[in-house]
Amino acid sequence: MELDLSYNSFGGQIPWSLFLNLESLVYLNLDLNNYVGQFPEVDSNSTGMALYDFSKQQLVGPIPRHLTDLYLYGNQLNGTIPSWLGSLPSLEGLGLGSNQLSGNIIEFQSRSLSLLLLSDNNLHGLIPRSIFELENLMDLGLSHNNLSGTVEFEKFSKLQSISYLDLSFNHLSLSFNHLSNNSWPQLYSLALSSCNISEFPYFPRASPNLKSLNLRSNKLQA
Repeated sequence: MELDLSYNSFGGQIPWSLFLNLESLVYLNLDLNNYVGQFPEVDSNSTGMALYDFSKQQLVGPIPRHLTDLYLYGNQLNGTIPSWLGSLPSLEGLGLGSNQLSGNIIEFQSRSLSLLLLSDNNLHGLIPRSIFELENLMDLGLSHNNLSGTVEFEKFSKLQSISYLDLSFNHLSLSFNHLSNNSWPQLYSLALSSCNISEFPYFPRASPNLKSLNLRSNKLQA
């Protein structure tokens, strides 16, 4: 079952009991509403590792392991991204951009993940290692967070299906030192603004479908 309630005026807490009442729910889109609050957490004391909404002091239901797509863009959610989201075996699309989420980005186990959009939050720490292993990933948006660390761009070499990649406006430092003949044949849009880049990356010339390259606010020199 698919449920799309995006672009409405819903508010308050997300009714996480949807996972319990609609057991066949695989696709949930609540983009651009006015939802607030946090994700439910795993209640390890319950049988089957159930989810518990601590704000309402109520059981939500079992972890929705059948869920393939969850889109909550443009709400007012806070707190951290729960680890149970990263454990969903069939997850294909996760859109949590433009909220107020904080903490680290979780590790993702689903190798079917093709869309991961987390831009415009307050996330910090390193880019998790599992992201560099998501070979089916097509869209990755991590811009406008507080991510940090030095990233060798070669780490993205396994993402041969990537078409959209945005790492802009974090506290990252990107290096292209170890790139040799790497290319990303499906890459269409690459945004690396404010990534402390001091050398011009020449690999885009080997990406035949690249249409948009944004390197503004870096340290490039003529």
